[in-house]
Amino acid sequence: MEKGDPFAFTRFVEKHFRSLVYTAQRRGCELEIAEELAQDVFITLYNNSDVEDNPLAFCRSVLKNKIIDEYRRRKLPVVEPANDAPATGLAGGSGHLMEVKELEQQLVGYIDRLPEQARKVFLLRRESNLTNQQVADKLGISVKMVEAHMTKAMRLLKEHLSYTLVIAATANLLT
Repeated sequence: MEKGDPFAFTRFVEKHFRSLVYTAQRRGCELEIAEELAQDVFITLYNNSDVEDNPLAFCRSVLKNKIIDEYRRRKLPVVEPANDAPATGLAGGSGHLMEVKELEQQLVGYIDRLPEQARKVFLLRRESNLTNQQVADKLGISVKMVEAHMTKAMRLLKEHLSYTLVIAATANLLT
């Protein structure tokens, strides 16, 4: 996709719109919301003129973050994904112990407890949709340091969430 070429952008949107909508639907969004999110992704791409290397990867990353934001903002009902693995019981059903809201609150708490620099990098990447280079420029550090802080943040969050889900699953088995 050439920079500034409206025809190339239109072709790119036509080619990838359905796949982004399908991805959002697989993540539990209803069709209308999935289409709205896909449109928002392309607007973000259009407004980010510095994305040249891999615009599809950029779109997928932005879509993932927009889906998370949508869950936070609207508290979307959990929709059974079509033709995917069966639900584990933690995200739905009458007998689950942890609501999505509780998990979200715990996640926010875990993010707040990250080391300062890792937290800054994580929030800039995930909530502001900045690239590693943009985060590096903003914080005055190298791109490699951004990658290292992001890896550390993701590892720590994964450990905390895995532990939380194991506790919930164990408690669910005992009841």
